[in-house]
Amino acid sequence: MESKHLPPKQRKKLQARRSGPIQRKLGKIGRPSGTFKKTDTAALVSDIARGVPVEVACAARGICRDTFYNWLEQRPDFAQALAAEKQRVILEALDAIKSCSTKEREFRHQAWFLETVYRDYFTPPDKGFHFTQNNLMLGDLDEARRILDAAKALPYRAGHDGVTQ
Repeated sequence: MESKHLPPKQRKKLQARRSGPIQRKLGKIGRPSGTFKKTDTAALVSDIARGVPVEVACAARGICRDTFYNWLEQRPDFAQALAAEKQRVILEALDAIKSCSTKEREFRHQAWFLETVYRDYFTPPDKGFHFTQNNLMLGDLDEARRILDAAKALPYRAGHDGVTQ
């Protein structure tokens, strides 16, 4: 005889948040419902030029990041507007740095802004690994021999293999 067990009831989970990656929880971030004309491109360009990450600025305007990059490639007027806005922001920061004679904090703020947001242009070049070694220069050969003899007279502890010399 076959036992007829009914499957346990599936309880519907109460979800306080949407499921999926964090980006999906921000709102509608898939394909844009609107077109280029419906999006506030001036505000988008302004946000990105002031240092807001592209993904965050696009999410705030309800478009996909890929759509933004497609607009940059396909619409030269959009790319030129972004470049002009970036130039305006950079020039404002440079003018503020040049005009700061007494306000040292504002100078540091603007310098930090340029170094972090536009690091390709304003970060000092990396000079690589710096290694400093103290070199002792001896003019007298007898003094050098005396120092080497004193070093040889020091007690030597176990080497790498554990043998004491």
